[in-house]
Amino acid sequence: MNIMESFIKLMLLCATVIVVGCAPNVRPAQSESVEVNIPKVDQEETGELGDTLVSKTIKTEIEAIKVSNSIDCCFALTFHAGTYTAMWEDNTGVYYGSLNNVLVSHTGKRQNGGYVIPFGSRSSQKNVTIWQGQVPGLYPAAKVPTDSYITFTRGKVTATGKPFFKQELIYNGKSGSNIKFLYREFSNDMMRAPFSQNIQYDLNESNVIGFKGSRIKVIEATNRIIKYVVLKPFPCTPSLVDNKVCGY
Repeated sequence: MNIMESFIKLMLLCATVIVVGCAPNVRPAQSESVEVNIPKVDQEETGELGDTLVSKTIKTEIEAIKVSNSIDCCFALTFHAGTYTAMWEDNTGVYYGSLNNVLVSHTGKRQNGGYVIPFGSRSSQKNVTIWQGQVPGLYPAAKVPTDSYITFTRGKVTATGKPFFKQELIYNGKSGSNIKFLYREFSNDMMRAPFSQNIQYDLNESNVIGFKGSRIKVIEATNRIIKYVVLKPFPCTPSLVDNKVCGY
């Protein structure tokens, strides 16, 4: 660590009233498990060869802000515009952070840091408070009020390192009266090879097909396109996520 880096860290620690890592009211930001079914039930759809006909995604979402402007702080730090996700919160607001999104101008190195946005702040913040930290997963080291102004939009992003599960049924064409599909499962963004399976159905037996609890009514099918209606999506899998997602 050179003299300038030491000076910056000293400034940050001296300027703040609270050394955040020691504050007992700092806690992880809240996240939410959600279920997304595509497409809607009882609605006619058209797909082509290779298209996903029905899917279910169970994921963890967390709040985020997209900051539209960069700010400079403490003579040598630049907090870049971009997306900052909710990492921690205390009794006053939410700590939105981004790994390696703070530029130390004299070295070109990047550090972890972000903004402390008070509860109730909608799309802008005057005299915004910044925080800086060094180790991902630990509480921020310090927070510092500034005279800077930022504007932002709110949204949600998929949280990394949290439970993620996806099922999808892909159209694989038609041969004679047989209609073919590829079923795949993903867990934490990794395709699980034992759960990738080729399946086919004979439309002469029924135009309603079912797999893994889902039901699809085939209206028309060729080797290139398929018209269909989802009668029932894949059922929820409560063992993979918070049971509240599945209504339990």
